[in-house]
Amino acid sequence: MGDIESINPRVEIIAFKRSYNGKTILWIFNSENKAVEWTLPTNKPYEFMSEYANNIEVSEKTISFKRYGYGFFVEE
Repeated sequence: MGDIESINPRVEIIAFKRSYNGKTILWIFNSENKAVEWTLPTNKPYEFMSEYANNIEVSEKTISFKRYGYGFFVEE
């Protein structure tokens, strides 16, 4: 069924990787009713999956979430 790995210690951001069949997706959710920023892990490149995102802006490795924003990234 694949693997799951939590990667964020911050309470307001829920972030985890889900791996299956050789592909890894990074799922990131802002659980707060306010805007927050988060930095992508730098150990691997990620491609933003804009079709699976809401209330989010991506600039380089920084992600700006509006309230309850979310985004998915595929690990390259």
